Amino acid sequence: MLIEETTGSGQAQRWKLSHMRPMPDRVTALAAAAAAARTYQPEHPKQERQRAVFRTGEDVWTVWVDGAFSDFHFRVSLAQQEFV
Repeated sequence: MLIEETTGSGQAQRWKLSHMRPMPDRVTALAAAAAAARTYQPEHPKQERQRAVFRTGEDVWTVWVDGAFSDFHFRVSLAQQEFV
């Protein structure tokens, strides 16, 4: 499971892969990703007021989080690691 989000502040703010969590199987991964979309606390915003979860693909969730001063989004997705 992968989580991408905005991290840092000011000019150092950037979109990055913030979490990678291996899962033992697809069923477990789907459940964990759906739960993360509902409960994961992203770096921004600090004070969450509201959240909307969108399943934007079979293995992808995009989450909009409204904060006290601005709104942000993060993405939860499943991926299979390829070995080179």
